Amino acid sequence: MPRRSPRCPDCSSSDARQIVYGLPSPDLEAAVRRGEFVLGGCLVSDNDPAWHCTGCGHRFGNSEKPHQPVPARTAHEWVELIKMMLPEPVTTSQAGELLGGEPALVIVCVTGDKIVIMEAGWDWVDSHVPTQKGKPFAKAPLRTPAARIAELIKMAWGKRISQYRWCPHCKGSKEPEMMQGAVCHGCAEQLLGVVH
Repeated sequence: MPRRSPRCPDCSSSDARQIVYGLPSPDLEAAVRRGEFVLGGCLVSDNDPAWHCTGCGHRFGNSEKPHQPVPARTAHEWVELIKMMLPEPVTTSQAGELLGGEPALVIVCVTGDKIVIMEAGWDWVDSHVPTQKGKPFAKAPLRTPAARIAELIKMAWGKRISQYRWCPHCKGSKEPEMMQGAVCHGCAEQLLGVVH
């Protein structure tokens, strides 16, 4: 009989299955097919996870303390995970920030104790040289569930896209900083003679 499942520390789902280790019996194999358990394999160690979240696939807990909270991810672990959450292509700035999209839509900075999520934007240092900048959107501690970080990234991404404007001349969707009134900078230069 499976134990009552705890909430997943990553996505907060309460739909987790107990992981069973060792060579399964025919009865256990039938229970696995019914979705009551998940097989963990025949090699067993002292710190094997006790639960498999059916929502996000995260494995957590251990046999002695199945409900024990999972330790926070390190900054390096977060960087690797966040790369999978961002729109492609993902690049890294000289300052170590993760930029998602081309042009960038979301910027994420992972420090020693927090994750800073920013809307991407441009700042015109002079009339011809725009530089990438981030507008703060949200901050979260490293213990935040991964599903919440993904949600915040998606929200910042959506907010940035909602600010794009349509140029009636080239029929393109442009960043708001790349617009000159009702037209984009490129069309303003070609059609109106504006020099940037």
